[in-house]
Amino acid sequence: MSTISTTIIADNTYGTIASGLSVGDTALVFTAGHGARFPVVASPNVMYCVLLNAGNVLEEIKITAHAAGSDSATIVREQGGTSAKVWSAGDRIEARVSSAVLEGITAFRSSDIATANTVTRTIEAKARDILSLKDAKNTGGSQVALDGAQDDTTGIQSVLDVGGLVFHPGGTGNVGALMITQSNTTLLGAGRGTAIFKAKTDINADVIGNTAGVSNIRISGISIDGNNANQSIQPAFGANGIGIIDASQVTIDDVEIHDTRTNGIRGRKLTNSRIVNNYFRDIGKSGISASAIEISADSSGNTCHSIEICNNNINNVTGTGNGIFTACDTLGWTNRVIISNNVVFNAPDIGIEAQKCLRVQIIGNLIFSPGNAGVYWRESRAGIIANNYIEDAVDGIAVDTLGLTDIFELAITGNIIKECTDAGIDLIAGVQPLTDITVMGNGISNCSTGIKLGSANANAARINIIGNNLSGNSNALTNNSTATTNRIEDNRGYNPVGSSSIVVGASPFSYVAGATSETIYISGGTVSDVSVNATIFATTNVSVHLGPNQSVQVTYSGAPTMTKYVH
Repeated sequence: MSTISTTIIADNTYGTIASGLSVGDTALVFTAGHGARFPVVASPNVMYCVLLNAGNVLEEIKITAHAAGSDSATIVREQGGTSAKVWSAGDRIEARVSSAVLEGITAFRSSDIATANTVTRTIEAKARDILSLKDAKNTGGSQVALDGAQDDTTGIQSVLDVGGLVFHPGGTGNVGALMITQSNTTLLGAGRGTAIFKAKTDINADVIGNTAGVSNIRISGISIDGNNANQSIQPAFGANGIGIIDASQVTIDDVEIHDTRTNGIRGRKLTNSRIVNNYFRDIGKSGISASAIEISADSSGNTCHSIEICNNNINNVTGTGNGIFTACDTLGWTNRVIISNNVVFNAPDIGIEAQKCLRVQIIGNLIFSPGNAGVYWRESRAGIIANNYIEDAVDGIAVDTLGLTDIFELAITGNIIKECTDAGIDLIAGVQPLTDITVMGNGISNCSTGIKLGSANANAARINIIGNNLSGNSNALTNNSTATTNRIEDNRGYNPVGSSSIVVGASPFSYVAGATSETIYISGGTVSDVSVNATIFATTNVSVHLGPNQSVQVTYSGAPTMTKYVH
């Protein structure tokens, strides 16, 4: 808590003193009954008065203690540049407004800080710490009204042009495109649903943007109404709720954005930035690609890196866009991004998409009813997709090289995926390789296929599909890869696969296990050698355990019968 001034003022307060005062006296006695005219004064409060006689000689004093109705008070002498004098019984005491009183009124001191460490500042100096939107007037002279009707663009822009801490006290600012033009600007509102910026008709631009290169920006505690129904044109980079370009240390938190023509938030060339605890609804116009949050690099090779997108609530994106979209442009990469604990509901295309990204973690998100994939990992490398809940998608998680860029070093673990019309997890290998992927510990149910692996080529290689629960799907797992470096083991609902016969070829006959461990049973015939790397048997009627992609060689003069049991 903070206090403004400790100076007490009383109207028409006067009296006389009952006994004289010497120069050093600090105990004052009022004429009987006159003390009741003066208010209570107790530390830290004070009251300024003057003593004066019939000759208009005066001394300014300060009362520091006076009890209710008491005819005695404690005083401090020689205030306001006056000197102590000798006073007689019957001399007058009056409450007056002096320079000390006015200074006290305009003084501000924080009571939260230890007294020894506080400083007293004027209210004017304190007020300069925060600029309110209502401190400005628009072109034409009208004060910023925040009434939802008057055009407040020029007045609000004049405050943003100063920068620092800018406060929206509440109400609706009817605005055109606003720009944050100064680094170290915080736009702080009185709260979502209270402090509102509403786009005017046909601004066809970002409601709030920034001058490229301006950094250390925070936008918090406001609502943005994109007024989508009254926007007619889609500019090159969209008509976004917030559009930030070429900036670092940007924080957007506790903001509500709705009814934008394109994206809720679009960030290009962002670094070291956070988008957290925001709420999005009714984002985008039908037929236009729009996402609640879009983060991207640019075509000049500038990267977008070190971004947190966390704890956002996204409800009902329209058009053809995504809930969250992180991407590159032609040359740049989006790098080091954490996307966690977001709720994405009813995105028309993808819940969360990472396109041509490096070192991205997509963790702990809830994704419901996307039009296509819950998570789409497209041409991206080195990441984690973990502990997400995905329901009612085409593919729960789709990993796709799209024929352009190889994908490697990806862990897909601990996800719960339900009700997908195609696959719970779809690993798609095109012309470019899909390698070093671990799919482990996921629970997939009520999907057409639990896990789909690769196209009919060897480009889906070094894939480990281990320990997943695939029970309850129409088809547990489809393996189209011809690679010999994959492992598919211990997946409930798929493993064990069961037994089948092996067609024995000419001696020495070699058999290679598939992606799953197998036990090979050899019986009958005349067998002289069974080798796995080296001879282990010299007879028939034996069994051999093979690990994934491991081989056994059988030398015989009479062909044995061979059967495999796939674990």
